[in-house]
Formats: sequence, structure tokens, C-alpha cells
Amino acid sequence: MTAVLGLTIGIGLTGVVQRHNQRATQGWRGASATQDALIEITTLEAIRAELVSASEFDRPTLLQLWREHEFRANELLSAPTMRKLDPGAVANAERWMSLYSAVANQQVAAMTFDPAQAARISSERVIPAFTRLREAIAELRVELERLGPDAQRRVDRDLWIVLPALATLLTVVGALSIGARRRAAIHAAESRRDARFRAIVKGATDVLTVVGSDGRFTEVSHSAETLFGTTADHLIGSLIEARLDPTDIEGFREAFELVAATGRTTSMTVRVHHSDGRYRTVELTGSRPDALEGTAWVWHDVTAQTELSEQLRRQAFQDDLTGLANRALLRDRTNMALAEPSSVTMLLVDVDRFQLFNDALGHAVGDEILRTIAGRIRSCVRPGDTVARLGGDEFAALLSAADGRAIDAVVERMLDACRQPM
Repeated sequence: MTAVLGLTIGIGLTGVVQRHNQRATQGWRGASATQDALIEITTLEAIRAELVSASEFDRPTLLQLWREHEFRANELLSAPTMRKLDPGAVANAERWMSLYSAVANQQVAAMTFDPAQAARISSERVIPAFTRLREAIAELRVELERLGPDAQRRVDRDLWIVLPALATLLTVVGALSIGARRRAAIHAAESRRDARFRAIVKGATDVLTVVGSDGRFTEVSHSAETLFGTTADHLIGSLIEARLDPTDIEGFREAFELVAATGRTTSMTVRVHHSDGRYRTVELTGSRPDALEGTAWVWHDVTAQTELSEQLRRQAFQDDLTGLANRALLRDRTNMALAEPSSVTMLLVDVDRFQLFNDALGHAVGDEILRTIAGRIRSCVRPGDTVARLGGDEFAALLSAADGRAIDAVVERMLDACRQPM
């Protein structure tokens, strides 16, 4: 009878402890889901960076990966186990996840028809939203440390204090088995997450670095070789300022001191020196995670986008054949000149019988003739005046603050220059 009673008590108390253990485990699972969500979000940012330089062939595959990881991140943040955590912090993370998804999708949509706009969306909206999202997730991750070990200690305490004699022995055996399986599952999950995170860092196109208080690299990801033209091992121990354009060093020092002193996330655009002698344009973002001794810096190469933006700007206001101003730029400068109280003069220049040269010698020779004439006309005006090609063999020169005699002199110089043999 005593054995039966002890067994009954043991089974009943085992159920109590198991329920206690289950509640603690559910809370830990919510915090663990936060860690998984952070990995999915980090993967999303890596895919977004890949999309910027992806070819038309690769873009559909990357977009499909983006949608899959975006769905998984939202699924994790809305999971029932997540509700075991601070509801306000969960809602804040969901809100920033929604905003980050929206602005990142805006950038992806703009990449095809307006790369310059896509670059602005990235720097002004996507990166700040991603930073705030990571901060919100970091608040939730605090629960991972609080719930996991504390919950296990509470269960162990109940096992040893509550159960007497046979009931204690039976409950301890059952609880230890459950605890061992749970600890093994936790360890396996942590190992998988660590492996996935290392794979993401290793495969990321952005360069991830840690910089000590002395301004020297202490950790560098493998992708540094593409950006700097030297291995990660070679960079470790060297000064970060040695890799920057000298004109950017002062601005970086201010940003470095701000991040180190306050922990505030800071972004800036710098030019970095490649071992081949060229400079590359980089979006540099610094932060100070609590788990690191030093500051973390992410280097996102935007050279291609910057060059494309500059090329589009030139095409918008420059004639491709001669390098002169085009109609649009001439119109803008004419409006600006007319708004001033000083006088302004417009000279229109046309090449007579130019079509004969094209027909007799071909368009390649005709283009060379136009480039030569453009250079001669430009050499006859002052640096502040504007020479434009209106189209075909038609040119214009906008002269400011010139009297009649000066204008006549410019015209004579142009005619004399264009009369010279070619």
C-alpha cells in the first residue's frame, strides 16, 4: 500500500513538475524562435545586397529566395510561442519587420527602371529600417538568456525539494530524462544556428569587420579580399584608416568616436583603397553590439551603383558624341542667365553642306569632323560660357556679360578656327 501510495504521489508530482517544465520550455522556445528570426532577417539583408548587382538571369532566383525568407521571418515573429515573451517587444519587432519588407521591396522594384532612386531608397530607408529591426530583435533575444538557464534551475529545484523518498526518486528519473533530451535538443539547435550564421557571414558579399579601441581590425570576414584586394588574415592588426581615402579619414574618426562612446548605429559613405590602386565607394555602417569587445562595421560596396548614377547624370546633360552640353543643360543655363540682370548672348552655329561629308566619307569620318568642330568652338569662348550641341551639325554658344565688340571677336575666332584644314 505504501509503495502504491508513493508511486501515486510520485506520478502526480511528476505531472506537476512536467507541466512546470513545459511552461518554462515554451518560454524558451519563444526566445529561441527570436534567434531563428534574426538569422532569417540577416539572410534577407544578404539577398537584398546580392540583388543590387545581380544579372537579369540571377534576379528571378534571388527574388524567390527573398520571398521564402521573408515569409519564414514573418512566420517566426507571429508564432504562438513568441507570445510567451514581452508582447510590446514582439509587436515592435513585427512592426519594424513590416516596414523593412515594404521599403526593401520598393528598392527591388526600382532597381530596373531607376537605379539611382533604388540607391537612395537603400541609404535613406532600407538600411535605417534594417538597423531598427535588428535592435528590436536584440531586445527579444534578452529573453533567451533569462528564460533558458533560469527555467532549468527552477525545474531542478522543484525536483530535489518537493519530492520525498520514492516519489522523489521516480520524478527525478523522469525529469532528468526529459531534461537531458531537452538540453540535447537545445544544444543541437544552437549548433545548427551557429553553423547557419557562420555560413551566412562567410557567403555574404558585404564585408563584416570588428575594430578594436585602437582603430585596428580584430576580425574580418572572407569577402574582404574582393573589396580590398588582400586577404582577411593580412588585414587583421592593420589600421582601418589606412584603407580609407585621406579625405574621408576625419569624418570616419568622428563616426568611430560616436559609435564607441554611445553605441549609436552610424552610417556614412567612404572610398576605400583597393590593392590594384583604384578606389571603391562603400556604405559603411558601424555599431557596438554588447557581445563584442570593440565596434562592428559593415562594408557594403556601392561602386557599381555610384558609377551608374554618375553615368546617368552625365547622359542627362551631356552630348554623347562631342562631350558638350546637350539641349537640356543649355535650356537650364539659359533660364539661369536670363534671370540675372546682366546681358546674355546666344550664338547659333551650323555647318554648311555637312551631309556631303557623311555621304562621301561615311558616318565615322562625319562624327570625327563634328568632334573636331566642337573642340574648336569651345576653345574660342571663356571657361564660364556654355557650348552645346543641339543635334546633327547644329551648335550653340551661350555668352554672358559680353558687349558687342567682344561678341564680334568671339564670332571671328570661331570662323577662323573652323576654316583651318582638317
